[in-house]
Amino acid sequence: MIRLRLFGRCRIYHDPVTPVLRAPAQIGWDAWFRSIDLVTPQKLKGEELLMRTRGWWTVEPQAVAERVKKYGRLVVGDGGEL
Repeated sequence: MIRLRLFGRCRIYHDPVTPVLRAPAQIGWDAWFRSIDLVTPQKLKGEELLMRTRGWWTVEPQAVAERVKKYGRLVVGDGGEL
């Protein structure tokens, strides 16, 4: 199986970001160019994690989910990455 990491553009900073599970019940952000200390306390799975990021990216998560479903599935990896 080929695993790909899902990146999007941050609506505020316009950096390439990906949602990650920081702890079993917290969602945070990894960015390439800076540290973003935004944390949401939820334990979520694949598509749920993506849907909770509505408003944080420059695209709608529903459109991303539909595109990904055509070719694969959304899962949370071992490191918490989507």
